[in-house]
Amino acid sequence: GTQHATMSAVASNVASASEHVPPLEPLEPIRKILRTDESCFAKIPKSVFSYEPNYINTEVHGNVRIHYLDEGKKSSRETVLCMHGEPSWCFLYRKMIPGLCQAGYRVICPDLPGFGKSDKPSEQCDYSCERMVNWMTEFVVKMRLNNITLFAQDWGGLIGLRVAARLPERFARICAPRLFLLFFCLFFCFCCFSSRKRTL
Repeated sequence: GTQHATMSAVASNVASASEHVPPLEPLEPIRKILRTDESCFAKIPKSVFSYEPNYINTEVHGNVRIHYLDEGKKSSRETVLCMHGEPSWCFLYRKMIPGLCQAGYRVICPDLPGFGKSDKPSEQCDYSCERMVNWMTEFVVKMRLNNITLFAQDWGGLIGLRVAARLPERFARICAPRLFLLFFCLFFCFCCFSSRKRTL
């Protein structure tokens, strides 16, 4: 009732900015969000990870704050969007960022919700692939990113490809290393599970 109406209103607000309506799904509303304190990252040497944190709030599934790195010139014609997989965060791309910036790109590296410095809905049932795609779709729209080269690893590839499919006009190129291997592993697990069910 009320929760569905609220989510519909939020989805409509996002749609007005992105011309895309994120599909709602029958999941329980997110009731509690955890936030990792900055002090937990204090022991990482500046010589290893010197990038300044940035944050943006998403509203498509509650109020979830997403952390991201924003390096290079914001006036750059092309943006490289780096999406990590599991169990990583934007720290994964720390050695790639300087070279991309020197080549003239703007580099955006978000932490997926539940990872790194981004907010973490507290329950396992708060997460789904659909919600991840909705969160990152809103992230791309609110950041006003265009002419994007997507570099996505592991689960970041599965999520990033769906964001690109929703917003094709914003993406120029896609690079998804190791994604074929992930698809193969998922297919293998599915086959094993299906075979096991038939033998029970």
